[in-house]
Amino acid sequence: MKHILNILYPHQPSHPLTGLHVTHEELKNIECSYQKDIGIDGLPHDILSAVLYRFSPLLQRAMFTMKYRRDAKMVESVTPLLLDGVFEEITSGMVLCPVPLHWMRHMERGFNQSACIAECLSNHTQLPVRHLLRRKRDTGHQAWRPREARLHAMHDAFSLRRTQKIPKHVVLIDDIVTTGATLHECAKVLQKAGVHRIDAWVIARG
Repeated sequence: MKHILNILYPHQPSHPLTGLHVTHEELKNIECSYQKDIGIDGLPHDILSAVLYRFSPLLQRAMFTMKYRRDAKMVESVTPLLLDGVFEEITSGMVLCPVPLHWMRHMERGFNQSACIAECLSNHTQLPVRHLLRRKRDTGHQAWRPREARLHAMHDAFSLRRTQKIPKHVVLIDDIVTTGATLHECAKVLQKAGVHRIDAWVIARG
């Protein structure tokens, strides 16, 4: 299947920006504008993002390629956008926790981009990755939903996995934040489980 997809959607440079694909070399032209925000009702406590999504056509194409053309290798190119920002945030005892996909969506895509980002960050920061959460139901594609529909779709969508020890400081990892509904629901579950501080690191903010 991957071989067929590579034939249908070859990796070629695409200039000007109206092209449908983006290469790893092109991603080096993306400018970062790190920003910290607070989540819904204070959860997560801090959300660190690297790029403003709507002003970065290159990143938009990269995200589309990664998620909808099932190119897991693209993660290795977009994750470094976060690195300069996260090194200043690292404290002792931090644990990285990727936002989970529903198992049906995972089978469809072949990978969880948030988990791939977390593993890539872990390789550079030496922070451990813990899969503390599971998605209880398929919440569908959030990208085309208005704010209220996103909030409704994500309500009570996550639960805690069985785990022996709950860390004190968890950093949620995701590719993009828009309304913050997904991160908020994940943070609520973690806080209820006894996590003292919950932050989030994402590649882009919508």
